[in-house]
Amino acid sequence: MLDHHIEFKFDGVSEVSVPWGVGVLKVVASGQDVNVTHAQLSRVVGQAGFIKKSSRSITVVVVSDDPAFLAVFAEWSFKGHLQVWSTRFLVLTRLPLKCLLHLRSTLAKTNSMLIIINHEPSPKCSVFVELPYSSGDSQPQTVAWWTPSRGLAPTFLLPLFPDKFYRLAMGPRLLVAHVPNSVFKTKVVHDPDAPGGRRVVILSPVATLLETVSEAMNFTYDYVTPADRAWGVEQPDGSWTGMTGMSVREEVDISLGLFTITAARAKVVDFTFPVDIMNNRMIVGRGKPEVNPWSFLQPLDVSPVRTWWVWERVLLGVWMLTTVVLTRSYTGNLVSLLAVRYIPMPIQSLRDVVDNPITFLVQKGSSQADTIQTAESGVFRDINNLQKEGRFQTFDASEVTKNLDVKVRRGDHTLIHVDDVTKMMMAQDFSVTGKCDFYLAREEFLTAMGAMAGPKDSPLINAVSRRIITVREAGIYDHWTNSYTPNMTTCLNPPTTMAVRSSISLSNIWGTLVVYVAGLAISFHVFCFELIYSHLREYGNIRKIHRYIKDAKVLPQSYGNMGLGPKHDGLQYDFATGMLHRRTYRKTVIAEREMFILLWLIGLSFRKIAKRMRTSATTVRRTSSGDEVPRSHQIVLGPHTPW
Repeated sequence: MLDHHIEFKFDGVSEVSVPWGVGVLKVVASGQDVNVTHAQLSRVVGQAGFIKKSSRSITVVVVSDDPAFLAVFAEWSFKGHLQVWSTRFLVLTRLPLKCLLHLRSTLAKTNSMLIIINHEPSPKCSVFVELPYSSGDSQPQTVAWWTPSRGLAPTFLLPLFPDKFYRLAMGPRLLVAHVPNSVFKTKVVHDPDAPGGRRVVILSPVATLLETVSEAMNFTYDYVTPADRAWGVEQPDGSWTGMTGMSVREEVDISLGLFTITAARAKVVDFTFPVDIMNNRMIVGRGKPEVNPWSFLQPLDVSPVRTWWVWERVLLGVWMLTTVVLTRSYTGNLVSLLAVRYIPMPIQSLRDVVDNPITFLVQKGSSQADTIQTAESGVFRDINNLQKEGRFQTFDASEVTKNLDVKVRRGDHTLIHVDDVTKMMMAQDFSVTGKCDFYLAREEFLTAMGAMAGPKDSPLINAVSRRIITVREAGIYDHWTNSYTPNMTTCLNPPTTMAVRSSISLSNIWGTLVVYVAGLAISFHVFCFELIYSHLREYGNIRKIHRYIKDAKVLPQSYGNMGLGPKHDGLQYDFATGMLHRRTYRKTVIAEREMFILLWLIGLSFRKIAKRMRTSATTVRRTSSGDEVPRSHQIVLGPHTPW
């Protein structure tokens, strides 16, 4: 019922008010052109659709004795999407059943009842229900009668507006679209009702779900495969391919498989309740074991959690106190790691596919392929551009296992599929070979809900959805998925290392040699730099002394007596006092160095330590007071220099 006032206005029909949830829409057919009647009927159906959108549920009562009008109304109600299960239809007419054969298909697939009024020999109304998938020679089911004396008298065979699709009384044989997938095995069972007396059974969780639903709803089915063996994508002319196209054209009743629910598909087909939430992942072949020349650094990779500087210093202090133990431990770990081979797993994301010389495989006619091929930006566009390099390929659903066994195992191809299917592929390969030759990339993408599909506004899909909800809530489908394939989780986390028994060769330790040679080269360059720097600095000091002596007009003989030649040794000019000092150096003792380290560990910086101890923290430094040059060798620079 409507909870607000609605008004309609359109040409040919007067204004109609709906104050109490009742709308009356009238089309005058007598004396008018057929095209005018069609135009008015289309507008009436459009207004009825507006009422349907504004209400929780509606009941459409059609009153007519014109077979042509009833046929046209059935056509336009289908185009206007009025024929949904939530809408109740009540057709009231005085025509006999033999004149309403063209309405039987519409009445069978809608939530409707047919009321036939008969005045002979006495006024009487018969209420009929057309069961779905009835044969042509069958009669509608009578659910009630009405007479002026007795009123409405039900037959109790079926209720008024029965749920005809909850359990199909006629036990029909339906057509189910299916694309064979080499991942799922099949078997042939005896079925006398099937063509040839045999029926194909698919061993997959989704097929098992459909089998359970068919038993509960009392129907059987046969598989039909589309010519292109695709799931279905939209073509430039608006048509659809694959199983989706068969559902659009109503060639099948159900399309089997976990269809990715997309906006484009939802416009042309109906989906059941989501069976699963799917993630797409890449399956890649594992490489051969390789030697890691930098394994000598792994014993030092403890990956500590960084907190405060104090804790790092405490950790360093403990490490210094246990140097011997760590050295022994490093030696043992190094020997063991040199005997380990590492299995590379470079492909972990879609970006890795673009950056590495590897070919991308995707099933043709799938939503994944359509998303990648129509992408205008991002990594999907980069993946699609790989077609120019021949690194983007599509394959048929029946070639999944072949591509996995030949191309992906080789290591130069990667295959994208639904997460559950990739796990089944790895489990089946492990059951045959006993080895984990593949791994799953860490990145998950194109997450979407998966469901079965059917024709638009099909009541069968709504009935199947209710059964699927029951199976999902009970957790039965998850149990089928996890237990259907043995060894399902064996190869999900394959080891990345492999221990071998072999002698240590140059390939195991060349990383250590590289570090050693690089250290020697750096040390040699630093040593040469120190030599050059010390000579340049000494030469600069001598030039300054020579310049000051020249300005003070020092006698050459006095200058020579001072020993200030190009190769003087141990003299330093003090510009503050104008005096020369002889430089003397000494080494720090072990106790001083240990004191510096202890003060640094408790949190003091080197600058604070040097300030408090009045000495530098370097290993070799100048004494606090150098020995002065004898008085006879002193030079005081200034305007009056004494000699």
